Amino acid sequence: MIFDGISSGTGPKKANEAAIEVAKIKALCAPRTAGKLMHNKFVVLTKRKKPIAVWTGSTNLTENGLFGHLNVGHLVEDAAIAAEYLTYWQELKKDPATSEIRDFDEQSDPKQEAGSDRQVIFSPRKPEPKSQLGPKGEGHTVLDWYAEIAAGAERGLFMTFAFGMAQQFKDLYEQDDGIFRCALMEKEGNGSGLAQGKIDIRRIRKLPNVVIAVANNLKLNELDRWVAERPSLSAKDHIHWIHTKFMLVDPLGKAPTVVTGSANFSKASTDTNEENMLIIRRDKRVADIYFTEYMRLFATYAFREAVAIAHENGEEFVTKFLDRTPGWQKRYFEKGQDSLRRLYYSGS
Repeated sequence: MIFDGISSGTGPKKANEAAIEVAKIKALCAPRTAGKLMHNKFVVLTKRKKPIAVWTGSTNLTENGLFGHLNVGHLVEDAAIAAEYLTYWQELKKDPATSEIRDFDEQSDPKQEAGSDRQVIFSPRKPEPKSQLGPKGEGHTVLDWYAEIAAGAERGLFMTFAFGMAQQFKDLYEQDDGIFRCALMEKEGNGSGLAQGKIDIRRIRKLPNVVIAVANNLKLNELDRWVAERPSLSAKDHIHWIHTKFMLVDPLGKAPTVVTGSANFSKASTDTNEENMLIIRRDKRVADIYFTEYMRLFATYAFREAVAIAHENGEEFVTKFLDRTPGWQKRYFEKGQDSLRRLYYSGS
């Protein structure tokens, strides 16, 4: 086991060392001390010293990760993919400097493997040299490449965002082009970028082809105050609800693409953090599972946000009852989100 043993900042080094001592597993553990941010969450299974499977995703092996957050754990029973993860793990075990692990990660070019059904991307990667940046400071990084994958959506794009939306995705979502785009967000921005994020998301969600839900909690009855997981979440926690990092491109189409893993679709996640991402193409079963979970949770949090907005405005949230007349159909045939949903979900 490689654990976070980075001394700087407010990381979990001391807590990790204490837990290792209690469990008496020091001989099984190797500290990662030279990196900037350990953000990987994966386990490789070997048999007779050969990798046969890997479990990965967004789930931190913590109480909040398991009981408090929306997370994904993805099992891949593929020896070739597992071998890539094991090689990466072996490299991390050497406790390399960030520059060294970047060199290792850069050995693979994402674009060269872009046609494969399964693809693995490891971070951190080198930021673009200033000599290659455009007039506004823009370059081409792995984050830009993820945005390119998202831009390839022909009918529908569905993404989760834990720490706000990077500019590449704001530009992509802010297009009134008839492509149905959904975003499920923990919050509109992070830190100093929260205020601007709220402005940007408020503007983007006005488009007729974009629907966005921002996470909220509701106390609907007295029992909600006694849920065991809730007391552990406080204002100091970075994430309360949405911790997943995945993208679904045309999930109901003939050739869906799923991008999933530990990286937050942010500059830090590609340039400085240690991360892993899976790109899965043309696998309808995987896309169906992710899409079902996405829509289940999108409906949940869209409702919670609607109630929260009503309460913020001093209004009582009124539940709408079913319209028993044929008039309920009208909005699904007029330009807007409802019509796009009808067309997309029906395959029209």
